[in-house]
Amino acid sequence: MSLAKKLATVPRTAPQFFPFEIPSLGVVMDHGDFSTTVRFIEKHHDRIFDSSPSDHFFQEPMSEKKEAFLRDKTDHFLFQKDKEVMGVVMGNPIDWCSYYVRYCAFEEQFQKQGIVQHSFPLLIDYISSMGFQQIEIDVSPSNHPQIQVMNRTGFIITGQFNSEKWGSLLRFTKYLDTQRQKTFLRIFTQGKGDL
Repeated sequence: MSLAKKLATVPRTAPQFFPFEIPSLGVVMDHGDFSTTVRFIEKHHDRIFDSSPSDHFFQEPMSEKKEAFLRDKTDHFLFQKDKEVMGVVMGNPIDWCSYYVRYCAFEEQFQKQGIVQHSFPLLIDYISSMGFQQIEIDVSPSNHPQIQVMNRTGFIITGQFNSEKWGSLLRFTKYLDTQRQKTFLRIFTQGKGDL
């Protein structure tokens, strides 16, 4: 069976997980769709990331291929307060065992309130329930709040790279299979892979 066919059989909705409410914050996380995610990004991205089209990073316009990929191959998670979208997370399978969180953004007034810290464990459980063995996310080295959340939720730095679209990034990986994490630590650190 091809990878595409295998991934097509993975259930992409899980009523036992969603909608998920963070009562202390009055925030609800639920599955979303491409059009809602794109509207949020178009409205808030530049302000959230303090960027503009004149920034020095490569600006890739929406093409048919990009739209088809983001619409058909990515999962969209919406964060709402009083039924208004105040944050989005997008992710997709990289292969049969790895899931990539490609976009995570919240309006400024909702940042640093613990929303990501409260919701990421649920996302991790959900992604694990689909059979993935690791989750990867790229974070700017200057995004200290996000780095703290990654550390608190068990992600470890597994790489660093430079991109024409985003600049310098740290690759964080959350191993859902402890044997994989032990192997990574044994190979790339001074330790013996102890967790």
